[in-house]
Amino acid sequence: MTMLTPFAPGRLENLASKAAIAAAEELGFDGEFDIADHIESNKSGCYSKPLVDHIRKAVKPSLLNVELGAIKGNMKGISEILTGSNYLYKKTEKGYNCSCMFSSTVLPAAVHESFFENGGIAIQQWELFELLLSSALSKVEVPIFMVALISTAIHAHLQHMQTGIVSNFSGKLYNSTYKAHFLLLRELQEKRPKIYHKQMYKIFKAASKNLTEMSPAQILGKINTLYVQVAANQAEEVRIAAAAHAGRNHSDNDNDKQAQKKDAMADFDEDQVVDDFIIPCPTMYAMTKLKACKYIKLWCFTEEGCQDVQTHGRTMAEEALGLKHIGSSLVLQPVMAMKALRNVMWDIDLTWSQVFDAKLTFLQNLEKAK
Repeated sequence: MTMLTPFAPGRLENLASKAAIAAAEELGFDGEFDIADHIESNKSGCYSKPLVDHIRKAVKPSLLNVELGAIKGNMKGISEILTGSNYLYKKTEKGYNCSCMFSSTVLPAAVHESFFENGGIAIQQWELFELLLSSALSKVEVPIFMVALISTAIHAHLQHMQTGIVSNFSGKLYNSTYKAHFLLLRELQEKRPKIYHKQMYKIFKAASKNLTEMSPAQILGKINTLYVQVAANQAEEVRIAAAAHAGRNHSDNDNDKQAQKKDAMADFDEDQVVDDFIIPCPTMYAMTKLKACKYIKLWCFTEEGCQDVQTHGRTMAEEALGLKHIGSSLVLQPVMAMKALRNVMWDIDLTWSQVFDAKLTFLQNLEKAK
């Protein structure tokens, strides 16, 4: 059986890259040479790597807050749980109840911490549960991939506690473990559908907590309300940040007015040191892009990029004007403002020194472009 899992070679990187492209397109950064185009044409995966690292680390730390944290350092207890995948079964006074798979109390606790806590994916992506409500069953289930992923994360976390070796939650071992958990769930779903639904509903009930004992419509309404609350909180944070920024600008304007009232010539400072370096001067083309809030490569703000323009970019027609279409009008604009650099390097090909210097020049000119 061929099955693609998040742990297959290159699979998580592919998913992260597609997610980043979809997010860029949704936010409107989908033009030529824009963010989505950059990510799609990038071969090294440097843009998707931070998202991949975040996904790999997101699930495991939450397991420390559930029952697994209590057995940390207890090698005998860890070995007992790993043997025969006992972490999938409920522990009783007589031992593990192997007749009822996926009945462990660790599963719902880990699902809650990973997907429901603090406006998690189950709150923000509430449509995950909508399809399940269209069936004849009146109670909601957790999706099969959630249980398979959490079961794999628990297995990985137990191995880390046993060996003391922390991996990045990827590789062939976890690929096989995820497949095994998924196939066990699928077999239970096909051969014993009532038992499967009962277990999935129990996990949902324990993980969702405040969403239990409701009708399907009430559950969707509650999840939607929580999602709206999360979105409202995020919007409020943006509003507060914007108000603080506006307050700083107002204060700066007041300071500027006070400075204008002073004498035009400042007092002579005999200890003042004259700078012994020249700040790189970007081209008119780069500044035009910057003022229009369009993407411009960092190379345009490096010392080498500015020198390249001084060496090769100047022509006798430097002061010539050209026509440019803006909206429904034609305007005159210097040709140099529309002429791109000839020798340009992609951001990914720059050295760290170039990136650092270009960043400072970029920020200085960004302040001037406001």
